[in-house]
Amino acid sequence: MPKRSEWTVHPFSLLICKWLILATRHITPGVNYPPKIVNELGKDIAQSSQGIYYYDSFHPTRVPDNRNVFVPSIEGVNWEGSEEDGRRERALAVERHMINNETFHKSEYAWEADAWADIFGHIRDDNQLVIDKRDCNIILAKTDAITCLLTGESTSTKRIPDATFGLSTYVSTQCEDHYTPCDYRHCPYRFPNWNATLQRDKLERLALHPKCGLLADPKWGENDMAFPFMVYEAKGWSGDYREARRQACLAAKTYLDMLDELCRVPGGVGSAGDFQTDTSHDNQVFALTSYGAHWHLLLAFKKPREKDQHANTEGLSRNVYIFQKIWSGRVINERSAWELLCLIDQIHQYATTRFRDYVIQHLQPWHSHCDQNFLLDWQSHYSVSWHLRGKRKRAVVVGDLPLPNWCQHLSNEAKEKLQGRAKAALVEAMEKEELKKVDEERRKRLRRDKGYNEEVLSVKTVPVTFFPPAGNGKGKEKVTWSWK
Repeated sequence: MPKRSEWTVHPFSLLICKWLILATRHITPGVNYPPKIVNELGKDIAQSSQGIYYYDSFHPTRVPDNRNVFVPSIEGVNWEGSEEDGRRERALAVERHMINNETFHKSEYAWEADAWADIFGHIRDDNQLVIDKRDCNIILAKTDAITCLLTGESTSTKRIPDATFGLSTYVSTQCEDHYTPCDYRHCPYRFPNWNATLQRDKLERLALHPKCGLLADPKWGENDMAFPFMVYEAKGWSGDYREARRQACLAAKTYLDMLDELCRVPGGVGSAGDFQTDTSHDNQVFALTSYGAHWHLLLAFKKPREKDQHANTEGLSRNVYIFQKIWSGRVINERSAWELLCLIDQIHQYATTRFRDYVIQHLQPWHSHCDQNFLLDWQSHYSVSWHLRGKRKRAVVVGDLPLPNWCQHLSNEAKEKLQGRAKAALVEAMEKEELKKVDEERRKRLRRDKGYNEEVLSVKTVPVTFFPPAGNGKGKEKVTWSWK
C-alpha cells in the first residue's frame, strides 16, 4: 500500500479547504464592513462576535498552558499491520458506499445513513454511549446585521444536528439482588458499566431544582442523554458546506457551556462558581462535518476571551470557543477512510474512559448538593401528625413550584409539564424521607421492647402503615410496606 505522502489529494478537497479558509473571517471591532463582505461572510463574522473562532489547522499554541486536551492522531499507527485488518475491512466498506453515493447522486439521507452504519457503528453498539438525532436548545445572542456585533439581546432557538453523541443514562433500579439483572428488559444491571450517577431520576432532580438547574441533556427537560461530546452535521453535494460547519459549531458551543456548568462548584447554574478541581477545565468536544464524501473533524474547547480576540470589548462575548481542524479528507479511497475510522475509534475510546470518568466525577458533588437542599423548603409539611396533614393546605401548589432560570425561555404549556414532573419528584422524595423517619422511629421503639435486639431486627419483617397527605385531592391513600 502506498504511504500517506504518496496519496494524491483530490483537487476538490483543496478547493473546499480553500473556500473554508477564505470564508473564515473573525470580527474586528470598529471596522465598517462593506455590504459585499457582510453578504458573503457576515454569518462567520457574527459567530466570532458570539465567541466561535474557527481555524483551519491545529496549533498547540492556541491551547492555554494549563489545559490538557486530547487530540486524536494517526501518527504512530501502522495501518499496514495485522492489528489493523478489521479497520481496513471497515474502510473498504466506507470507500465503496461513498463512491456509490457520489456516482448515483444520492440525497443527503443516503450519506447520513451510511455514516451511521459504516463510521459510527461501533459507537452505536456501545451501551455506555448513545447516538441520536437530538434536539438542541440554544440561547443565541443576537447580532447586528451591519456591524455584526452583539446587540445585547438573546433569543431561544432549537437546532437538530444530524447526530449527537453523548453518555447513556439509566432508569432507576428496583432490583433487590444487585448481582444479577431482573426480568425487566431495561434494568440497569444488564449493563456492566452502569453507574448510579447517570440515573435519569437523579439527573431530572438536578435539572428541575431551582438551586441547581444543571442540564445534562441538550433537549431541555429530558434526560435520555448526558453531556454530548461530539456533534455531526452532514450536507449532500447540493448543500452548503460552510453552513454545515456553522451549525456544528453552534451545537458544540452549547455542549461546551453544559460541561462548563458541570465542572463548577455546585450552586445555581449561571452563578459562575469556581472550578471543582484544578483540572476541571480540561473538557472539550468534537465537531464532525461532511459535505458529500469530504469530511472535516474539529476539536473545540472554551476559554475566556483574550487580548488578541479583543477581550473586554463592548459587543463581543466574554468567552470564546476555539475550533481547530485536526483532520480533513475526501473519503473515496481505502487510506482516507481508514484514517477517518482510526480517529473516530480513538474518540470512542476517549468518550468511554476519560470523558465518562470526568462527567461522573463532577456529577457526584452536584447530586450531594441536590440531596442536601431538595427538601429544605418543604420539611414543615411533615412536621405535624398525619391526621392534620389532610386538613392542612399544601404550602406549595403545582403552579407555584419554583423552576430554575432556564425554564423562563419555555412556553407556559412546557412550564406546566415541568412543574408537574417537579411536583411528582418532590412528593416521591418527601414520602421516602417520611418512610425513613418512621422506619427509624420503629426501630428505636423495637429496641426498647423486651426480646428485640439488633440481631432480631436484621431478620424480622415488620409491616408499617403510613397515611401520606392527599396530593390529588381524592383523600388519603394507605401505603403499607415492610422493612427488614
